[in-house]
Amino acid sequence: MLRREPSGEETVTVHFAHATGFNAETYSALLAVVDPAIGLYLMDARGHGRSRASADPRKLRSWRPYRKDLEAFASTLPQPLVLAGHSMGGFVVSANLYQRTTSDGISVPEGTIVVRVPAERLNETIEMIKGQSDREPLRESISSEDVTQDYVDLQSRLRNLEAAEEKLIAIMDEASKTEDVLSVYNELVRVQEEIEVIKGRINYYEQSARMSLISTELVADEAVQPLTIGGWEPVGVAKDAVQALINALKFLVNAGIWVLIFVLPVVLILFVVVYLPVRWIVRKTRGRKDKSGNQQPEEPACKEE
Repeated sequence: MLRREPSGEETVTVHFAHATGFNAETYSALLAVVDPAIGLYLMDARGHGRSRASADPRKLRSWRPYRKDLEAFASTLPQPLVLAGHSMGGFVVSANLYQRTTSDGISVPEGTIVVRVPAERLNETIEMIKGQSDREPLRESISSEDVTQDYVDLQSRLRNLEAAEEKLIAIMDEASKTEDVLSVYNELVRVQEEIEVIKGRINYYEQSARMSLISTELVADEAVQPLTIGGWEPVGVAKDAVQALINALKFLVNAGIWVLIFVLPVVLILFVVVYLPVRWIVRKTRGRKDKSGNQQPEEPACKEE
């Protein structure tokens, strides 16, 4: 543990929690730069640094022991107390750094890092990662997988296997013949192995549900610079042309939707309500005029003398 007592009349106490895999000594440089009026304490978490607290990974299934340790230690510190720390409660799954040669023959570094963080802090962590660069991400995607059915099936299988385990133990206790005992024992071993496998899968699903996986690829600026020939950027021109094509197609599709949904129904209504009645009236009127115009006056009959 590192500690520095505050100096001065108006003081405040800060406890700085180290990240997973680190220890208090990692942040010793803070003692030199933090205001002397601030009392600074850094405790080694269990399983880290010089801590003697039990930290068997097979028995640590959550962060609760670490929280309880911190609460107990914080209760012994001077007040007022400010809590600060490094890390989001997650851990690094993998980290890789390698060199890549660009089309211009320049060797640039690239890297990938995969981390797991508490699910409730996923968006916060993503925003924090994006904030480390002054550029927008080249691509970003979020996906999820529903494993509810698999999880329920595993729980059901586990209950059945545990019930079978109890029955096999009872049968083996009652068996008197050696061959019967060996036969039951072999079946019991098989069932117990399957129980352990299923428990492992259930534990994996539970851990995956609590911890979100974030994969980040780090690309050097030189690797994403556009191709330039004498000041001319053909890639940029191609992008502009593609964007113009997309805009044109978008306009045509939008126009087609308007015609299909708005214009055609309005035209059809006007045709039925206005055009057909008017046409019928006009034709009716013309038919009457033609009938009256075709009637000829009768000529008087001539008398023969």
